[in-house]
Amino acid sequence: MTSPRALWTAFAALALFKVWLAAAVPFAAVSAQHDDLLFHDLAAAAAAGDWLGPYGVRTLVKGPGYPLFIATAYSFSLSLRVAQELLYVAFCAVALMAVGPLGLRAGVRLALGALLLFNPMTHAGGIAGRLVREGIYPALAGLVLACAIGVHLRRKGSLGTLGGWSAALGAALGSAWVTREEGVWLLPAVGALALGAALGARGRSRPVARAAAIVLPALAVWALVVGGVRVVNGRVYGWPVVVELQAPEFRAGYGALARVGPEPPVYVPVTAEAWRQAGRVSPAAASLVPHLEDALDVYEKTTCRWLPEACGHVGGGWFVWMLRDAADKAGHHGTAAEARAFYRRLAEEVNAACAARRLGCRPRRDSLAPAWRWGQVPAMARACGRGLFRVATFGGWREEAMASRARGLRKRYQRLTLSRAAAEEGAPAQPMALLALRDRLRTASAALYAVLGPVLLAAGLLALGLRAARRRADDGALALAALALAVVTRLALLALVDATSFRTMSSIYLSPLEPLLLLLGGLGAALLAPSRTMAGPPRAEGAPSPAG
Repeated sequence: MTSPRALWTAFAALALFKVWLAAAVPFAAVSAQHDDLLFHDLAAAAAAGDWLGPYGVRTLVKGPGYPLFIATAYSFSLSLRVAQELLYVAFCAVALMAVGPLGLRAGVRLALGALLLFNPMTHAGGIAGRLVREGIYPALAGLVLACAIGVHLRRKGSLGTLGGWSAALGAALGSAWVTREEGVWLLPAVGALALGAALGARGRSRPVARAAAIVLPALAVWALVVGGVRVVNGRVYGWPVVVELQAPEFRAGYGALARVGPEPPVYVPVTAEAWRQAGRVSPAAASLVPHLEDALDVYEKTTCRWLPEACGHVGGGWFVWMLRDAADKAGHHGTAAEARAFYRRLAEEVNAACAARRLGCRPRRDSLAPAWRWGQVPAMARACGRGLFRVATFGGWREEAMASRARGLRKRYQRLTLSRAAAEEGAPAQPMALLALRDRLRTASAALYAVLGPVLLAAGLLALGLRAARRRADDGALALAALALAVVTRLALLALVDATSFRTMSSIYLSPLEPLLLLLGGLGAALLAPSRTMAGPPRAEGAPSPAG
């Protein structure tokens, strides 16, 4: 295979097969109030032309990217299962286009595309079988890195091509930013590639215009996407934020409660005694106390079940929901403006009591993150090791999707997603030969990737290490370094949360790393044998790559 047309024809055939394979996974109708059911309800409102629906305590609690994606697929009468797979296919295609200037042979690029396409986590029952953001977030994260690599590798090309890749980077980053709240983990790798591109443009024609084409389109499109969501939320609800949990008012209110009393046990942001003390000096906190008391037993039992180290308290993964539910029951979430004013008042009253020494308090911290403790480093290191092993071996894969656990929801999920919904628990199985065949193929591919994963990780790191040892800061090495940096950054972020708040080394949080690991390993393996993968002599500066 030598021609770009043959490459893309073969890739399209593989992509169609992958979509067919993944279509075997049904969506489970799960009534998770802060996940599946939340996204269903927000998407149903958006599909009806009502933005995210009437305001409530959960309306702005998570990014609107995924509900809007669901609503868009519905508006085009497109199965959500197919839409999610097509987005992932788009990432794979963009990744192949991005590495075009490296000069890999078409056959090698096709192998890389196939490696990315059949990522088993994209058809794992535990992730793909749920109506959660991880159905699109790994593809969005991959698109961000692929576009950033595309910008870097085209820093010497035409300004139009460079600006186009930069704008695509901004669109991908903005979409990821409004889908999940921790988009900051992508910035070190993107920033490193952008900086490398800008520095590499020095000495070329029109260096200032070239640097502007690298950075400005990405910033402008990112700001347009994120700012657009903020503007719409401001006009519809009166609170111009993407997510309430990131709003200064909510962070200040949460942080005020979290500073009351002595240092709490690990995994516990606010003890019951702390919010009881705050209720004695703050009318805003006092309005929460009865509802916090009512919910305390349930949340303590949930914490004991999932986080035994914090048993007897409410762990960090649940207190935020307990607090918001209490505020809602106390009547503070009637409108977004009322909620915003309440959290501001809560922060002012509790912090004033701390300043007047009516409460024993630690330093002020307007954040949901717990205070840093150096003793957490060993736990973080262990969590990173567990997470990397799980990612490299695709340890979170499972064939079966969850059963539909909520009666009456199954038909609603099917209507909105235009996709098959999983049978309810206890319902008799309805075997189908074609589905059984796809399930066997999915299981076989997962077993293959479990073996390939560690080998690919070693290949990517070896290729990066060899180039670093030889001081060859070439384009391939910089692309590999950026991918490795993105993996390390997310692992470190998840490890911090894992050591301080709740367990994060699970497939649902690690799933954005699998596409990056596959790209790192596949590209590293290709670059380890340049004599067999390079397609002839280097092109002249500014010459087009074989496939863009």
